[in-house]
Amino acid sequence: MDNDFEYTPPSNIVSPDEPVSNILINIADYLLLTIGSVAVVLFVFGAFVWIFAKGDEEQINKAKKLFFYAIFGALFALLSYVIVEYVIDIFI
Repeated sequence: MDNDFEYTPPSNIVSPDEPVSNILINIADYLLLTIGSVAVVLFVFGAFVWIFAKGDEEQINKAKKLFFYAIFGALFALLSYVIVEYVIDIFI
């Protein structure tokens, strides 16, 4: 049996030849995607809490806190991404 199998690793694995700046940017991209997704889920969950609060002030305040945390988290993630990009542009 002739095995002419040639292994080619997936392209998304970090290679030793890849610069550190690209690795940092990839990590920042994944973190931004993850935190952004969590923020969207929290925002939607807060909307459901508000809808089903039926006038209960405690539930409405809980929904408002969820909105605040979702927006704060998304802004924090975006600001972190901008800082990483800026530092990489300056120093690398």
